[in-house]
Amino acid sequence: MVKGGDNYKYELVFTSNKGIVSGYSLTYLGGKEPSKASITGVIDKDKKTFSFRETKVLNGDREQAMCLVSCKLSYSQAKGKFIFLGAFKGKDIHYVACGEGMVAFTHTAKKDKIFGDDTVKTEVQAAHVEMVTEGAKKELRTTADSCIVDVWDYGVQDGDIITVLYNGQTVLANYELTSEKKHLRLPLTNAENILTIRAENEGRVPPNTARVMVHEGDATHEFTAYNEQGKEATIVLRKK
Repeated sequence: MVKGGDNYKYELVFTSNKGIVSGYSLTYLGGKEPSKASITGVIDKDKKTFSFRETKVLNGDREQAMCLVSCKLSYSQAKGKFIFLGAFKGKDIHYVACGEGMVAFTHTAKKDKIFGDDTVKTEVQAAHVEMVTEGAKKELRTTADSCIVDVWDYGVQDGDIITVLYNGQTVLANYELTSEKKHLRLPLTNAENILTIRAENEGRVPPNTARVMVHEGDATHEFTAYNEQGKEATIVLRKK
């Protein structure tokens, strides 16, 4: 998720040997062939972090347009999946800043290959959860008369605090996220119903991240809301 911009599918393929990572990344932009860049990185088993950076564009024809990212990911486990989440910053080949945002990965396996065995070849797939942040709201269309909203910390519990507003009214104030879901039942009485998640802090691992699940009718929608302190993520539920 590029801050204030679009979502892209992003994959890593790498080998780790005693914590040292080498491999490549794939960035999928629309229907084009993916952009490819070499990566180097470090896995810290004690701190449960995975840091990497793109070092060189491997598609020579895209070198001028490529934004090379550096990222530090925090690691957690949930429901049989290994989850990596963190902020990234990008620079072009001339070392000029060209973007920032959030990266979310999942890795599904029977055992922990990345923080377990010393030498592995693995692929880390992009997480199929949409992200919402200030400047990039999400709109849902519904015929339901009410909805249930769940909020929780699905990754590293680092003290993130949020306030939830619904149609301008506070329904959850200064709430510290945990792994346990907080349920909110909300009426869908307006033609346009606005759900706002405000970041009250950035916890111990910036930025503030909250998993948000919206149940309306027979449909379920899942998002990650992430922002710097004081910023807001917005989800609009519009009645058909």
